[in-house]
Amino acid sequence: IGNVYYDQNERISQKNISADLIDQKTLFEIAGEHGKKTAIVSGKKNMLTLFEKGCDIQATMSAHPDYIGEAPQLDDSENNDQYYDYHLKTTSWVFEALKSVLTEEKPDFTLVNIQSADSIGHRFGPDSFEVAQAVKLIDQEIGKLFSYMKKSDILSDTAVMILADHGMSPVSKAIPINVLMNNNFDQAAVVVDGRNAYIWLNGDDAAAVTAFFEAQEGVARITSKGSPEAQALRVDCERCPDLILDSEPGYLFIPEALLWKYQGMHGTTEDSDMNIPMIFFGSGIPQNQEMADAKIVDLAALTCKLMGLTADGFDGTVPRLTAPGAEAVDFFTGQGD
Repeated sequence: IGNVYYDQNERISQKNISADLIDQKTLFEIAGEHGKKTAIVSGKKNMLTLFEKGCDIQATMSAHPDYIGEAPQLDDSENNDQYYDYHLKTTSWVFEALKSVLTEEKPDFTLVNIQSADSIGHRFGPDSFEVAQAVKLIDQEIGKLFSYMKKSDILSDTAVMILADHGMSPVSKAIPINVLMNNNFDQAAVVVDGRNAYIWLNGDDAAAVTAFFEAQEGVARITSKGSPEAQALRVDCERCPDLILDSEPGYLFIPEALLWKYQGMHGTTEDSDMNIPMIFFGSGIPQNQEMADAKIVDLAALTCKLMGLTADGFDGTVPRLTAPGAEAVDFFTGQGD
């Protein structure tokens, strides 16, 4: 759920999901089965825990090929000036590492993770000067990448997809849900992921837990397993939590003492947390079109179509495109068309 895995037998949670916990094949594995070379370039040190299966070339802050320059280091993560400067430097490092990987390895499929907007947004808030500067830098680096790919003739047979995995909302108030759970319930367990909290009842009364949190300041809504809302959100599986809590605007589930680290957070079903940019260009991508009702889960199906890979079982589909004033049609061509 989100960035968190909860072991119902051991009743413990861990923040980073590892590759062996993922049942479905990743795009790296699908591409590898079709003889494609894959790569990941990431500003997050732990990104490979998700994609270590099927990824041929791995370039992260902590481990990368010798032809890539040394990654920036952060001495004091609690110093805001150092934190901000480090993430800007990391952004430039990721783009330089990407160009090196494209030149040296010529991968067929590459995942690039630029973490600065997310990290800086959490610390300083989504509407901050610091986030604006981070986005400007990312925009400049994308422009340099475009020029490099065009000059190197990489763009002629490569599609580039730029997107985020979530939005972000400003926050300033804490809901200490772990303390509330420990002080009021014997069996129920909670996992926190920003502006969401996931509760497994483990024998505690659902009505009592629900009523308790409905009365808490900052709790916006509670979704129960088996409800139409849970089914619509596709969080109604056997392993899904019994209750999902969304926070009110401005609130997040966190101890009061840690609130200073977070002026921005995401996780709810609000538009500010859910809406993301999706910008595609390059080979197989028509110009001056808009995607109709595109979702982030459509990325896998679209990637396979553009690369000419045969795969199914995705939650998403290839987005339909529309020109201004026209009906939506399927304009994505796929590799070689």
